Amino acid sequence: MLNIHYGFSFLSPFVLSHYIGFALVGCLGLLLQKRASWKTLLPGSIAGSLIFYGITNSVSWLYDPGYAKNFAGWVQALTVGLPAYGATPTWMFFRNSLVSDLFFTAIFVLLMRVQSPRASAEVAVARAA
Repeated sequence: MLNIHYGFSFLSPFVLSHYIGFALVGCLGLLLQKRASWKTLLPGSIAGSLIFYGITNSVSWLYDPGYAKNFAGWVQALTVGLPAYGATPTWMFFRNSLVSDLFFTAIFVLLMRVQSPRASAEVAVARAA
């Protein structure tokens, strides 16, 4: 809905990069669903944040004319961004995304640990099947 409000095309490279990033992170989640524990979900959360950040900022580097199309321009896209978009560098968006993803994952894992004994038994039976 926000894309329509701000006049973005659903098929622009920037919007498609978000869809691709979400799809890859979703696939990562599907790969980890059978091994839900601290040892898999926390690194998976970090990997998901890195995947989304890398894809979306690399597409911005490729298609935004404000970036030089060389390694330095790509590093700029991954770290400070373009000055025209304000004083918030892109690494701060990544930091905030990573912190929120880790926070949500920690809450999710904690809630899995404190689930009712009946639900734990059902999960054990399902895993054995």
